[in-house]
Amino acid sequence: MTRRAIVFVLTVLILCVPLAARSDDKAAHLTVDDEIKLGAEAASIVRKRHGGTWNNPAQKARVEAIFRRLITVSDRREVAKLRGNYTVELLNTEVINAMALPGGTTFVTRGLLELSDLSDDELAGVMGHEIAHAARRHGALNVESMRGMEARIKARTQRRSLHLIGKVLAFAYLHKRLDPNLEFEADYYGMIYASRAGYSPNGLVTLFERFEKLEKGGGARKSRWKRALSSLLDNHPPTAKRIERGTALAEKLKRNETVKTTPVPVYN
Repeated sequence: MTRRAIVFVLTVLILCVPLAARSDDKAAHLTVDDEIKLGAEAASIVRKRHGGTWNNPAQKARVEAIFRRLITVSDRREVAKLRGNYTVELLNTEVINAMALPGGTTFVTRGLLELSDLSDDELAGVMGHEIAHAARRHGALNVESMRGMEARIKARTQRRSLHLIGKVLAFAYLHKRLDPNLEFEADYYGMIYASRAGYSPNGLVTLFERFEKLEKGGGARKSRWKRALSSLLDNHPPTAKRIERGTALAEKLKRNETVKTTPVPVYN
């Protein structure tokens, strides 16, 4: 079987195996080191796919400041190795998107940052969503759900396996093939992170409302925005549903009501 064929087969597996299938066997789970290695493999592909780094010191400083506030209130923040691996980079593409890979490497695109009047609250909302994917092990869950792959990940051929799986994981992230429930969970915790960090919990909701208006626009403007938004909204739950859920959560957070949270296991 050629390398391309292997990648194709693994891609089918990572997209199709139910994410709910979680093993109680500790050995079957990715360790923090595994997550960091997977993220590093995927990050190199993300950079190539999205035009490399965008050099804008002012925007980088803005994003970095928000990012640091968010990760200090995120899940698993007590894990020094993971916390120390969290970084944020700007990508030079007009596509409106952001993503965080296992291990915490996070990307924000030029297209998102160049949205008219993008507020810090909105940016914190979308970055909180992405950080939640990494902090709550969503990418790791995707890999762990591939039946039969756990042994390979933990075997002596770990480096080779992680290299290949990292490329598959990058494909999955680039195409946003995550379970809708995990997307809702990332919305939920991302808003909680934003609120804990001192930003308005409405930020993600108002950004979704802006996206919804852009999607419904007409003519050439609609076509241009549709292309730019495709990576952020394709294969995600319906925007209207996310607005509905997000609005309800934002109201609770603004009233300082206690909201349900669950801890994330740490595997070393």
